[in-house]
Amino acid sequence: MALNFPDNPSDGDIATVGSKEYTYSASKNAWNPNPPSVTNEGVPWTLINSSTTLISGTRNLIDTSASAITLTLPASPVQGDEITIMDGSGDASVNNITVDRNGNPIESATSNMLLNSQHELITLTFYDTTTGWVISDTNSAESTGTGGGGGGTGTSTDSALAIAFSIALG
Repeated sequence: MALNFPDNPSDGDIATVGSKEYTYSASKNAWNPNPPSVTNEGVPWTLINSSTTLISGTRNLIDTSASAITLTLPASPVQGDEITIMDGSGDASVNNITVDRNGNPIESATSNMLLNSQHELITLTFYDTTTGWVISDTNSAESTGTGGGGGGTGTSTDSALAIAFSIALG
C-alpha cells in the first residue's frame, strides 16, 4: 500500500492512512505515528457526580440526577488530546452540564459549552490554541448552545432518521 502524504506539510499537520494517523514534525522532517484514539482503546468510563477538572485521555459518565455539574477542561492540552463526556444519568436536560473551556477556545469560540440533551455524548479533541477543542464525535443531531457547539437538542435516533431519509430520497 502506497502512503500518500501532503507534498508541502506544515508542523503539526495530521494525515490519516487507513485507521492510523500520522503527525508531521518539521524539526525532524518526518511523519510520526499518533497513538491510537482513546475512544477505540477500551479506556474505562469514570463516573463523575460533582464539578471537577477533566483529564485528557478519559471517558466520563456524568451523573446529573442531583444537580447541574461543571466540567473544566485541562489548562494545558496538547494537540490530539481527547476527552469523552456522556450524560449517563440522562438528566442533563434538567440539570445541565457546563463544559468550562479553561482558557482555550471550543471550536474557536471563547465561551463555555452547555450540554443539555438527555444522554448526550461528545468527544472533544484538542487541535491548537486558536481553534482549541473540536467536537470530533457526538450523538446529537444539532450542535447548539452557549458558545462553541454542544447542547444539541436532537438524539441519535434523529440522526439515524435524517440519514435514512437522505438515502431514501437520493
